[in-house]
Amino acid sequence: MRRPDLAAVWSQAGPNLVIEPAQLWASTDERPGQEIVFIGVRLDPDGPRRILDPAPLTDEELRSGPAAWTLFDGPLPAWDAVHRH
Repeated sequence: MRRPDLAAVWSQAGPNLVIEPAQLWASTDERPGQEIVFIGVRLDPDGPRRILDPAPLTDEELRSGPAAWTLFDGPLPAWDAVHRH
């Protein structure tokens, strides 16, 4: 299941990886999107592009909208509800 209404954090340093929910997009002043930063020594600058370029939605998938996106298969396990203040 995809989570188009939920911002997530992916943080990795070496073998240590954390992927967790951050907050609902509706509770931020930001538009939904993504920011990916790679920091390291002797990185292959084309490696991430080769892996990530096929990832974006097709035009048809994008037009289907957030309700349809929740039906897509996703590689991440289900998350507990986001804590709200």
